[in-house]
Amino acid sequence: MTKTKNNSLTHLCIYYKGEKECPFREADKQMFWLGEKWWTEQTELASDAGCERIAPILKEYTNAGLSNFEMYDGVPITLKAVLFNRYCKYAERTDIEGFKDLYQSTYIKG
Repeated sequence: MTKTKNNSLTHLCIYYKGEKECPFREADKQMFWLGEKWWTEQTELASDAGCERIAPILKEYTNAGLSNFEMYDGVPITLKAVLFNRYCKYAERTDIEGFKDLYQSTYIKG
């Protein structure tokens, strides 16, 4: 794999390792991979555009009362916010407990 700009953040990801295409078949893992990929791309922009895209997602996450959720697990809050956003989008509803369960039972275990 050629070195890409976002390799500096992939060490924070469980599923996305810089691939161009998602290697997973399972829907949950595809969602995690896509969320991590988008997060690395936006975070690496380090520009107003990246901040403008992540800020409302982070606000949604904190408004849902998730600011302290698994805060010492090594996953950046902005990445958790993106995963929560994607989870709610795919579920077509805001499901805080469903997200917590999926995060703890599937995401963090890799």
